[in-house]
Amino acid sequence: MPLLIKPHEGYTLEYVFAPLRLTLFQPLLTGATLFVLTKKQSCLAKVMSPSAIARITTNAIVKTVGVLFAIGLLRVFNHTMTRRAVNNKLKDEWKYGEEIIVITGGSGGIGESIALKMAPYSKAVIVLDLMPSGNKLPDNIYFYQCDITDPLMVINVANKIRQNHGDPTVLINNAGTSSSQYILDMDEELYRRTFDVNIISHFTLTKQFLPAMIEANHGHVVTLASVASFLCSARMIDYACTKAATLAFHEGLSCELRQIYNAPKVRTTVVHPYWARTKIAAAVINGPNFKDFVLEPATISDSIAQQLLKAESAQLILPGRFTFLALLRGLPTWLARAIVPAPPIRAGPKSGLKS
Repeated sequence: MPLLIKPHEGYTLEYVFAPLRLTLFQPLLTGATLFVLTKKQSCLAKVMSPSAIARITTNAIVKTVGVLFAIGLLRVFNHTMTRRAVNNKLKDEWKYGEEIIVITGGSGGIGESIALKMAPYSKAVIVLDLMPSGNKLPDNIYFYQCDITDPLMVINVANKIRQNHGDPTVLINNAGTSSSQYILDMDEELYRRTFDVNIISHFTLTKQFLPAMIEANHGHVVTLASVASFLCSARMIDYACTKAATLAFHEGLSCELRQIYNAPKVRTTVVHPYWARTKIAAAVINGPNFKDFVLEPATISDSIAQQLLKAESAQLILPGRFTFLALLRGLPTWLARAIVPAPPIRAGPKSGLKS
C-alpha cells in the first residue's frame, strides 16, 4: 500500500510517521542537504542571510544530517541486498491475464479479500473452501468445494483444476483455524485439525501444484503465517506451533527451489500478520479487556497482492512496527517478556487447574 494513503485501520503509527521516513531517512535528500551545508554554502547565500546560514551550518546540525544520511544509506543497502538475496538475484514478472491462482480458505475474510484484489490481474482465481462465498464475485473467480485436510479430495480437486483451467502458477496457503483453548482443555480432534489445516495441508497442496511451477521456472507460493511464528502465549499453543512450522516450511521450500529443483524464479512469500479481524481471532479481540492493535483483512490482502504483482519473494511482518518480534528469540528471556507482555486472559481452564 502506498505510504501516504490512509490505511484501512485509520491513523496508524506507520501512516503518521511515513513522512519522516520519506524525508529524514531518505539518503538522496539528506545527502543533497549535507553536500550543500558543507560544500556549497554559496548556494545558500543566494536565498539566505549570513546570520541564517551560520545558524544552519553549525557543527551539531551538520553532524545530525550526516548521521541521518548514514542511516538512510544503511537502510537502502539492507533493503537492496535482502531483496536480491530472497529473489536469487534474478528478475521475473507477473503475466497479466495469464496467471492462475489457487487460494485456500478463499470464501471469506483475508482469503476472499485476496481473491477479489487479484481477479482483475489473473486468468482465474480458484477458491478452495468448504462452503462458497455468499457474495457476488467476478466471473473469473471459481469455487471448488474441498476439505484440504483430506489428501484424496485434494488430489481429485487438483486434477479437475488442471483439466478445467490449466496448471496453477500461484498457490496461496491461506486457510487457518485454532481451538483457542488451554492445552489441558483441548480435545485431540481439535488440535489435530489445527495441524491438518494450518500446516499438513501445505505439503499436500504444494506437492500437487509445485511441479508445474518448477518445470516452467515461474510461479509463487504464499504462506500465511503469523507473528505467533515468533511469539506464543496462553490459549494459542496449537495455533502458534503450526505457525512456527509454516515459517520453517517457507524457509525450507525456498532452499529446495534454489538448491535442489533449480527453479530460482519460483517465488516464495511468508506473511506474518499481527491480530487480524478474522473468525479465528474473534474470541480474543472481541473480549472486553482487549485493547491491542487489530489489522483489517484488506490491509493483509493489499500487501500480498503487491508482492504477487511484483513477482518477488519476501517475508512480510504486518504492521511494520512489529518487525522487531522476529528478533525476540535472540534476546534474554527476561527482556523479551518485558517487551511483549502476555495478552489478557479471559477465563481459566475448564479442568479447574489454576492458570
